[in-house]
Amino acid sequence: MKLTIYFDGQFYTGIIEIEISGRYHAYRHLFGKEPNSEEVLYFVNHELLGLIENKSGSGIQFKEEKRRPINPKRLQRLAAKESKKMSLSTKAELALKQSYEENKRKKQIRKRQFLEQHKAHKRQLKIMKKKAKHKGR
Repeated sequence: MKLTIYFDGQFYTGIIEIEISGRYHAYRHLFGKEPNSEEVLYFVNHELLGLIENKSGSGIQFKEEKRRPINPKRLQRLAAKESKKMSLSTKAELALKQSYEENKRKKQIRKRQFLEQHKAHKRQLKIMKKKAKHKGR
């Protein structure tokens, strides 16, 4: 069983994928606004079983293939590859990260301009002080 929660542009949606006795079943659940961990846990513990039992249909039949044990190193590589792959729900995270980076760049530019102005002002004061000393004041 696999539960994937993603943002489809308007609502957060959960896709449940199940393999029961050689048949593949997929169900969709609409969460609405972004679900927190308690809401997801409540859904898994209380509503998921009812959803599966109510909609138990024919499903898709697929052949059961003989599986050899997977080499631990290959399994580790596959797990690393899967974790690097972006899931559908990271679009919001990417948007937030991009806005953060943009704000960071703007702040750096503003700070650099402020420091340059501050240096120019200090230099101007120094020049004025030298002129005043030269005049004997």
